[in-house]
Amino acid sequence: MLAFCHRLVRDAFATGTPTPFYLFSAEPIAEALEELRVLGPEAGRAALPRGLGDNSSTPTSEEQKPRGSAALPPIRHWLSCKTQPVATLFRWWRKQGRPIEVVSEFEHLAARQEGFATEDILINGPAKHRWLPRVAVEGMRVNFDSPGELKALLPLAKKLRWRVGLRLRTSLEHDPENPEFPTQFGFEPSEAVAALRKLKRAGLAAETLHFHLRTNVASAAIYEQAIREAHAFCTAANWWPAFLDCGGGLPPRHTFSRDGKPFAAGWRSSDSQFDQSLLTSAATGLEGLAAVFRRWLPRFAGLRELWLENGRVLRPVGDTFLARPGGGAVAREREAHTRERRGAVRRLVGPVARTAAGAAARATSSCRRPCGTGPAAP
Repeated sequence: MLAFCHRLVRDAFATGTPTPFYLFSAEPIAEALEELRVLGPEAGRAALPRGLGDNSSTPTSEEQKPRGSAALPPIRHWLSCKTQPVATLFRWWRKQGRPIEVVSEFEHLAARQEGFATEDILINGPAKHRWLPRVAVEGMRVNFDSPGELKALLPLAKKLRWRVGLRLRTSLEHDPENPEFPTQFGFEPSEAVAALRKLKRAGLAAETLHFHLRTNVASAAIYEQAIREAHAFCTAANWWPAFLDCGGGLPPRHTFSRDGKPFAAGWRSSDSQFDQSLLTSAATGLEGLAAVFRRWLPRFAGLRELWLENGRVLRPVGDTFLARPGGGAVAREREAHTRERRGAVRRLVGPVARTAAGAAARATSSCRRPCGTGPAAP
């Protein structure tokens, strides 16, 4: 992978590509998706299921398989738009037949601009009632985030026959640096029960249960606790979703906490074959997470798919932004000594800063200490 990135940056500089420029490659992302296959089979990419009470869609090959008591639902990977809202990435992802998850009006408009169909856009995030009415269309997929949001959007959801779900706040959702403070997002269990009743009275069947564990989830045990709480809620409410949406994501390599510890430490493997893995897979990591899914998902009656929204781990080595020193006589004079010390690359921003910085250094022959090569802040 290092050689791959070196070649891309070297060729870009050799051909006189003007800077700044954004370098994107789909190959590392495809490799990361391949690694995620250890978690379970991917759902068919031809069409998303229509949801509860609707048999109009043609089932995918995975959906046609008989479901025994221990059968696992297929996994659908949604691109987390906020992680890297770049048109090139959107186009490539859509061409693979995969859907996208958005949390803002900008992201939604960007997804539509790049050709994603309504049913292939999942709308999450708080305060959607502030912007969603401006872009509302029939058949949207919307996970409500709070009682206030549900109240404001319910008439529109009913009129336009949205496909809806609820975000449940689990005990795992808190400020990672101040764990004594829970997040303010999502329904409390009692609020979610009331929301299900309200949706039913409006003639809408909630089909998705969503929770969000933030980025850089530390271990498979965190996923297990969140899924256990989701199952306890469903049991108490006597309601079972068609789709379980596990928000948040795995940590990529070369990302560190403020105290310098790698976020992926809890996912490392003792098996040497995983040492260079994009995801640092582990017996206590991806394989452990697969075991969590095998343990818990069959307990969700009628579950059709598991949804994952990994963002950073899919693109830590797939893209980067490079820039040469800025123009202007004052800027050139001010940065003369910096050029001499750092070479032609003045600033390097992106998830592959370590790798591309080294490649740019080789390409320009003088870059000794590029920016962005230290531990990344969360």
